Amino acid sequence: MVSINKNIFMNQENGLSFSNSKKNTDELFAELFSILNSNNNLSDLHIKTDSDLITKDDSLKSNLINDIPEGKWISYYENKNIKSEGFWKNSLLDSTWIFYDSSGGITLKENYRNNLKNGLSIFYDSSGFKVKETKYINGKKSGKSLIYYPGTNKIKEENNFKNGIKDGVSVEYDENQQLKTIYQFNMGVVYKKEEINRLDSEGKKQGVWREYHDNGKLKEEAFYFHGKQDGIVKKYNNKGKLEKMESFNKGKESETEISLGLELTKIPLNSDKYLLGVIKENKKQGLFKVYDSIKETGKIKFFKNDTLIYEGSYDTLSNKTGLWVYYWENSQIKKTGIYIKNKKNKEWKYYYKNGELQQKGSFIRDQPEGLWEWWYENGQKRRKEEYTNGRENGVVKEFDTNGILITKGEYLFGEREGEWVYIINDYKEKGKFIGGMKTGKWKTIYTEKNQIKFQGEYINDVPIGKHIYYFPNGEIKEVGKYKDGEKEGEWRLYNNKGDLIVTYLYKRGIEIKRDGVKIK
Repeated sequence: MVSINKNIFMNQENGLSFSNSKKNTDELFAELFSILNSNNNLSDLHIKTDSDLITKDDSLKSNLINDIPEGKWISYYENKNIKSEGFWKNSLLDSTWIFYDSSGGITLKENYRNNLKNGLSIFYDSSGFKVKETKYINGKKSGKSLIYYPGTNKIKEENNFKNGIKDGVSVEYDENQQLKTIYQFNMGVVYKKEEINRLDSEGKKQGVWREYHDNGKLKEEAFYFHGKQDGIVKKYNNKGKLEKMESFNKGKESETEISLGLELTKIPLNSDKYLLGVIKENKKQGLFKVYDSIKETGKIKFFKNDTLIYEGSYDTLSNKTGLWVYYWENSQIKKTGIYIKNKKNKEWKYYYKNGELQQKGSFIRDQPEGLWEWWYENGQKRRKEEYTNGRENGVVKEFDTNGILITKGEYLFGEREGEWVYIINDYKEKGKFIGGMKTGKWKTIYTEKNQIKFQGEYINDVPIGKHIYYFPNGEIKEVGKYKDGEKEGEWRLYNNKGDLIVTYLYKRGIEIKRDGVKIK
């Protein structure tokens, strides 16, 4: 005998309405089946005909044929609004089922065949906007599934399913409908993730950016660094054919431009690897990707007029990674080092065109760290200093091409500190820094005769008091005073024999008299 547990249909918190139930529709229909198979009588039902069932409170209208559900079934809220409606066929869910909130708004619409979901299943919010849209075949997700930004018609995610699990390409969009993430799935497992069309912390374009034609074909692909195009820009026609390639260096376009229907060419490498790129006038031009027999390796080589300019690797997020090598036009190495997530790390070396080492040192996340050394082209040591967190920190020494010390001092977290000595041509300058500013007495000496060239005093880089300049023979060349960093009072200028040439009078740095005559 058929019986119905009317709590399932009449309880306004656990009814068939999706919006008022924590259970999914599959669970609710399972409960409905259990109702029809229970052993109680139909005392809670009014029977209008042999097949028409109506609950006493009109919360359910349904059809039974030979004690099994058949035809249209409708459940209601207490306010008489429809809660759910759908069809049964041979006791199996069939055709379209629709679920409503108590105000009459649709919350879910889905299709069944032989008790399995088939076709589109669409969830809606209280304003009527789609929340999620999924396609089913025989009860399993199949094909395209869409997730929307709340309260809009804008797509947030587009996923592809096969036999109920993600497979193939899935993508994410930002709220401006700009494609931002591409996933590659293989039977539910992500094997590649690519982030594109992203902005850095300052709101500037960063990394790979792509534009698409209206038909979905790729229109343009470019790489940005802090808002500026950097590297290769590829442009395609609406059939997906590469038409133009341009090269940029931090926003500045190089001379290399490859355009108008040039085909990609395979160039075999060792073993099973090959290069794929553009040949123009029998010369390799622009970016070439390295492939093995299965897939793209992530490695690239960039050519200009058949000359290798640089080579390295990108990770799946288009960040530079691993060892990168840059070359001079004569094929000598220009610089080489390690990238981690697009930032210089570990030791980097820089070379002259003749192959001699120019400088070397280490980076941590793009900031110089530890000992850095420089050399002249003849191999003689040029400079040596320490870095901490990207700033000079510690003793620095610099030498001339003969190995003679010409600069010695100390940095404290990027600022000159303490006594510094400079040897420039035929004179030596000596004084102290505090917080990167000249402070105290400074002297400059002619090195050949150990004769004073200049002496004066500073406070926080501001000249104060008397400043005197000398000729190499010891005679005074110029003398005067500073006040608050400006020339003040009388300044006298002499020749190398000690004869007075001219006298100036200053007030707050402005010359007001010359040899006693007012300056108009």
